[in-house]
Amino acid sequence: MLVNIFFDEELTELDVIDIPQFVLQDINNIQQMFFDWLFNKNNNHDYWVRIGDVKKYCSYRSEAFIEWLNSYYLVESKEKALCVSQYEKNIELSRPHISF
Repeated sequence: MLVNIFFDEELTELDVIDIPQFVLQDINNIQQMFFDWLFNKNNNHDYWVRIGDVKKYCSYRSEAFIEWLNSYYLVESKEKALCVSQYEKNIELSRPHISF
C-alpha cells in the first residue's frame, strides 16, 4: 500500500513509502510508537544530531520510519516496508498519508 509522508504543513514536501496493508490499519498508533523510539535519548540511532557529546535533536526522513518498521514492528513479518521515492513532486492526494 503506497502512503504519502508529508514533512511540511503545506503538504508539498513528501516521500512515498510502500507498507503492508495491516500497518495502515493502525498507522496512527504505529507512528506514535516510532516517535517514542526516535525521540528517546536512550536510543542510540543514527538520526541524532549531536553538538559535542550531547544529543540535541533528531534529523530524519522516511528512511528512519522504514528502518524502524522493518527492524522493530515488522521483524517477524514476511512483508517489509520500503521507500518508493523521496522529495516527490507528483503528489497523489488520493493516497493515504501521515505527517511528520
